[in-house]
Amino acid sequence: MRIDPYRPLVATLLVTAMLTAADPAPAPLLAYQGRLVEAGIGVSGSRVFTFAILDSLGAELWNSGTQTVTVTNGLYAAVLGSAGMTEIPSAVLNRTGLQLRVSVGGQRLTPDVPLVATLQARSAWEAMSVTGAFAGDVTGTQSATVVSRLQGSAVDLSSTPLPGQVLTYDGRVWTAAAAPAGSADGKTLRNGSGAPGTNVGADGDFYLDTSASVLYGPKASGAWPAGVPLVADGSLTNAKMATMVNQTFKGNVSGGAAIPSDLTAAQVTAALPVVSGDSGAGGTKGLVPAPAAGDAFAQKFLKADGTWGTMPTAPVTAVLGRTGVVTSEDGDYTASQITNVAAGTVAATTVQAAIDELASEKQATLTGAVTTIASTDLMASRAVVSDSSGKVAASAVTTTELGYVAGVTSGLQTQLDAKQATLTGAVTTIASSDLTASRAMVSDGSGKVAASTV
Repeated sequence: MRIDPYRPLVATLLVTAMLTAADPAPAPLLAYQGRLVEAGIGVSGSRVFTFAILDSLGAELWNSGTQTVTVTNGLYAAVLGSAGMTEIPSAVLNRTGLQLRVSVGGQRLTPDVPLVATLQARSAWEAMSVTGAFAGDVTGTQSATVVSRLQGSAVDLSSTPLPGQVLTYDGRVWTAAAAPAGSADGKTLRNGSGAPGTNVGADGDFYLDTSASVLYGPKASGAWPAGVPLVADGSLTNAKMATMVNQTFKGNVSGGAAIPSDLTAAQVTAALPVVSGDSGAGGTKGLVPAPAAGDAFAQKFLKADGTWGTMPTAPVTAVLGRTGVVTSEDGDYTASQITNVAAGTVAATTVQAAIDELASEKQATLTGAVTTIASTDLMASRAVVSDSSGKVAASAVTTTELGYVAGVTSGLQTQLDAKQATLTGAVTTIASSDLTASRAMVSDGSGKVAASTV
């Protein structure tokens, strides 16, 4: 792969330091940012870097060793002298004309980058380089510092500060007290497109992803919790609702206005009205009263008044002459007792009368021409004719023969009689004999057809 010359981006170099329990001052750190391109396109991925600090003559004063650095869209950053690298000697930063040499994958990037620490960075470094005991309003040492006064006013921390308290001034001394409302760090609503990164916001902040309508927060211990989708007006769907326990219902049975909750079947049943039976003006629908134990055995049924009842225990007076527990028997009802709806030509209103009416209209015995085919079949595939007795019979003409005259539009004999009986004219000379073979045909002296000599 062809790699174009790398182009480092000169970034501001900040000289920082880390507090340690040790005294003297810690070794310095250099924060460096750069840009890496290949074939004119910003690199994305991991690359192996080597950083070296050179003096004004090009002599190497410090080397990081190989470092795997992640590059994103061409941008990368490294803290020189941090964990995994050798410490940068404090004396190195006191020199002038320093250069930073960067190599990627063993290939040197050109040109070297001038290392110019800002005045603020150098001042910070010098402040962190102070060793020994402090005096005045600030006492102790670098690793155990005590501030006794601020702006000339005493700091009174005789009572151990509690978590969440802040340093406040009562007009006389500085003391630890609860933070005033609204003065705590964080509690800021931030927004942007996409989920927030860990570098966004402070603990206690909230973040609104405007592209997906998802709210994150509060941020805690430097991390954002999972986002909560927001619902726009009129867009609440079942999929956006919290899951429900099986066989529950959303509702409110608190007796007053409240947030809906998951109700059990028993709670829903208790909230529904009971069926109201008919007392003369009709009833209302509702829950059916539960049957008591033994109601099924007692063969109870739900009555129209909304209660469970039993069949009367008194015997039937009489049904078709029978009393007591009555069951149906053959002959209980006759056709004359079953009604019929008159329709068509049948005017009877009972089944028996309708049967009698139909019976009176039918022919009891077949008579006439059909008697010959009442009990036997005709000969197959023959034309049907009437015989000498006028009865239906099969003729000697087959259906195939009958098909030959299909399409005839007039009498066959009439059509034959209309044909010419005897040939006349020029054709009479060839009506019964052939011409001489292989001759041209001409008309002879009589105007008849004849064979020529040709």
